[in-house]
Amino acid sequence: AITRDTGSGGKQISWPSSGFTEWMLEGITVVIAVAFSCLPAELLGTITASAGKFPAAWPYVFALATLCLVTIHPIVMLSMMHGGSNFSLISMAVLRSFSLAHKYWVTFYQVSFFCGIVFYGTGRFLTQGSLSMAMILSPIAIANLFLYYRMLGWLGGHLAELGEETDETPEPPANQAAP
Repeated sequence: AITRDTGSGGKQISWPSSGFTEWMLEGITVVIAVAFSCLPAELLGTITASAGKFPAAWPYVFALATLCLVTIHPIVMLSMMHGGSNFSLISMAVLRSFSLAHKYWVTFYQVSFFCGIVFYGTGRFLTQGSLSMAMILSPIAIANLFLYYRMLGWLGGHLAELGEETDETPEPPANQAAP
């Protein structure tokens, strides 16, 4: 809801009602995007677990998952939103936007890497800390997620505007022939 409403230019978020079925499909989209984006970390976790080394490798798997969420997830999520399908994992329009809208991607990734540091730090403390630490850090983690998905919507909105501009081909004046 945050990404969709921000991307369409909304200043306020229209939260879904409490009915599970109303927001389930959007939630599945986020889960699929996260799962696909984190495939490298999932592969590392599977390899280390099968070798019996997962407890020692857990911080590296978590760090790789955070890096994947910061770098790959925006591409997958925007591709899914652009394609209007949970199966549209990579969109050429989104990939092309790296060269057409690089300043927006750079700004997004600057904020995104800050969010990644907060993701990693709060995640590490939440899994190793006490209940009182979890009560302090959980609102920070949730606010961080809101910021990340708000920025993803901001990026998506700018890419949509760019897509509308590039889709429109100007008509030549009536007195001149088309090239």
